[in-house]
Amino acid sequence: MFPVIIKPSNGVEYYKHPFTGMQKVYKVDSYGEIQKVIETIKKSGYQDDLIIQDFIPGDDTYMWDSVFYINSKGNTELITFGQVVLQEHTPTAIGNYTAVITRYNEEMMLKLKGFLEALNYVGYANFDLKYDHRDGKFKVFEVNIRQGRSSYYITSCGHNMAKNFVDDLIYNVEKSLTLLDEKFLFTVVPKIVLKKFVDNKEVREEIKKLLRAGKYTNPLFYKRDRSFKRKLYLLLRQINYYRKYKNNSWE
Repeated sequence: MFPVIIKPSNGVEYYKHPFTGMQKVYKVDSYGEIQKVIETIKKSGYQDDLIIQDFIPGDDTYMWDSVFYINSKGNTELITFGQVVLQEHTPTAIGNYTAVITRYNEEMMLKLKGFLEALNYVGYANFDLKYDHRDGKFKVFEVNIRQGRSSYYITSCGHNMAKNFVDDLIYNVEKSLTLLDEKFLFTVVPKIVLKKFVDNKEVREEIKKLLRAGKYTNPLFYKRDRSFKRKLYLLLRQINYYRKYKNNSWE
């Protein structure tokens, strides 16, 4: 059964109680380690639930992302599916995606659609999944009841996320189902990080092709924002990202 992952169920409450050695998730290899992590977190003042789940092997590219928009009438209008190529590697940010390539997997899209519609879910939903090569299946970690930071690739692919709300809730416009099928790269890290720290060779080559073709976006950079202070901040941020990936790893 080992290793397993331990993580707080309530991230907002968890980060209100910082402590030395704090991590977003904990990878442990024994019952003794489980007990130690639980005691450490409880002593910090966190009183909500903890989740213990199987650790699924594989690098960042085994992580997947799926975003849904289900309108106020309960009908699904948009489904996306994307392969994570990098996630944050610092202990307190593991699981936050920094680069995603859009993919198309109709079987999984429709399976997740059936799940959400059975719950009568409405609005945006963001699935975190990981592909388990041990049995060839995708495993769902959680469903965020919102869009995520990396969900901006949807707008870049021609489906403005804010417009979905406006059309649905203000103009009462209902749209037919779209399964997003456009190859695109979302990133908030510099190109050098993508080229150097993506372990999967095939994915790394695909990233280079998308970069050359201009089929990528980093939403932090905006041509009309000419503030020198912001440009300096972004430059330092890019340098810092390189340092973070150089000095931190996750397996």
